[in-house]
Amino acid sequence: DAGALAGARAFCFSSSQSVTQKRNQAIAAGQSYAVSQNGADVAVVTVDGTTGDVKVDASITFDTFFLGVLGQPELTAVASATAACTPASSAFVLPIAYSCQKPLLGEGEEDTDYCSVKDWDDFDGIQDCNLNTGDAALGKRGDYIYIVVDSTETGEQVVCYEPNGSIPADPPSGTIRYVDCNFDNDDDNDVELLSGGNKSWLDLGGTGGSKPQMEEWITKGLSHPILAHTWFSGQPGAVADIYRTLNTETKNTQVVVPVFDRICHGYPNTTCPLQMDAADTVVTPSETASLDYYHVVSFALFYPTCVEAAGIPGSCPINDLLGLRPQVKSVEGCFISGFDPNLGGGGGTVDTGADVVYLKK
Repeated sequence: DAGALAGARAFCFSSSQSVTQKRNQAIAAGQSYAVSQNGADVAVVTVDGTTGDVKVDASITFDTFFLGVLGQPELTAVASATAACTPASSAFVLPIAYSCQKPLLGEGEEDTDYCSVKDWDDFDGIQDCNLNTGDAALGKRGDYIYIVVDSTETGEQVVCYEPNGSIPADPPSGTIRYVDCNFDNDDDNDVELLSGGNKSWLDLGGTGGSKPQMEEWITKGLSHPILAHTWFSGQPGAVADIYRTLNTETKNTQVVVPVFDRICHGYPNTTCPLQMDAADTVVTPSETASLDYYHVVSFALFYPTCVEAAGIPGSCPINDLLGLRPQVKSVEGCFISGFDPNLGGGGGTVDTGADVVYLKK
């Protein structure tokens, strides 16, 4: 078992883009765990380069006692195990849905790169999630910074305008607020805003998602797993009390965030039947409610570093740089690759960096 799990992890988290190299690394890891660390005499490791399945067949020969008098002084014990590492299909999660941006349904690691996911092996915690203004580190760290922005008190959506471009003409009052996200004046924005259509608070339980419920989801988790290919209804921006809970319970640790790829402006079964997959389920407080629904396709790991809202002392660096405070509630941090012990079995369809290593047999 240990050899198969080690091989699957090596295949999944290899920095190489070559399937051959990833397979060789998985074979080496599987043999090392089975033979060097667990005492097998022989370990044969086979790797399916398409599925990532790693199978280890191990054997050990040992001396017998009673069978020795019958002319069989040795016996060989054999064992076989198969493990895999795939995008997660279930987890206990933070009730925020995140859009991975295009190309959401691309291939494997292209999604991870595009969505600015920091590789766990190179991750140094809070240091990697903070902008370090005034030196060369800004550009490197800025590529991985996200800020979850709630609606302002006037109901505006906060949006980055194009790097080195001019501020767009103001839309009607109370709809969109444009901000400069290119702090070092190069050709790329240094942060990504999850605001408006890029994110939503979710009703994970189908009971309306009250403030006490959301606090319990954050502090204790859910009593049921959250599965990929589930439609959840959105709900209005969280109140300040929820941000205080996020600040005390999730800051500087890993949390799991659902990733959505489709939005339906109404109950999916009746409003958007062509957008539904055969495996889809719908979690809803009311089939007739006029709500937006989000199709969760996978999960991502988020590392919050700063939370800003009324009642939380201090300020957050990116919120300050964008000139958002004090009326805008926000969570700053970055997405990372890796795996979390709360992740459920494999089967997610989009590689967003959150994976689960598990035994298949």
